Amino acid sequence: MGTFEFETNKGELFCLAAIQGFGSLLNIEYEPEETGTDLLAVFNKLTERLRNKNWLDEDFDGNMTVDSKMVTAISLCGSADRFWVLQSHVKRETAADYIYTLFNTGDDYLVLEQIDGEKYKGLLTSDIAAAVSAMFTRTPFTETAHAYPKIMPGEVEVITEQESYALVSVSKYTTAAEGDERSLVCLDAAMFLLLDNGGAYMLSVDETDDGVFVPVDKAGFDRIFLDREGD
Repeated sequence: MGTFEFETNKGELFCLAAIQGFGSLLNIEYEPEETGTDLLAVFNKLTERLRNKNWLDEDFDGNMTVDSKMVTAISLCGSADRFWVLQSHVKRETAADYIYTLFNTGDDYLVLEQIDGEKYKGLLTSDIAAAVSAMFTRTPFTETAHAYPKIMPGEVEVITEQESYALVSVSKYTTAAEGDERSLVCLDAAMFLLLDNGGAYMLSVDETDDGVFVPVDKAGFDRIFLDREGD
């Protein structure tokens, strides 16, 4: 599979999911019934939009066929073996927050960038490096020299007041099923402080209850996504 980029929203994702038989999607919530809207009218509007995007085809008997790339994308959203949620707070000229979800099953990866409360940018690929790179387009890993041997909790605010930075949290999940119920299980969580001019640091709780940021290199950072041990 090559790389497929697209733009979508919650309504389109759940419409495609319903057509493919998924009752829910991982880490995505959509409940139009709570607004009191006519669900049939919403569904018809969404299917028309999906046909215009060439993501949905319908024959004269009403049978619907979903584009193969979107079949893969929705399957990842609906039943991925694992997924990561990345939240990035970037403070440069102005503060900005970015949220990404990376879904993985086998050799397939889907990155969803949350644009706002409804819209997403998507990237479907079989290249994990491309998927991770897409999540850090606007929050690149810094490989500048480490300015500190460690950063204590009380020092973080002072340091980040003085230079541009990104604070990144990454949580890795899988799912557990009990009967017809599905729950999320957090397998791992990490936090990184990326200083534009002072290097990259990872939060460690080995030394204090509040944690200490210790230096980390690119290999240690990539291991969060690339290490399959224990999966």
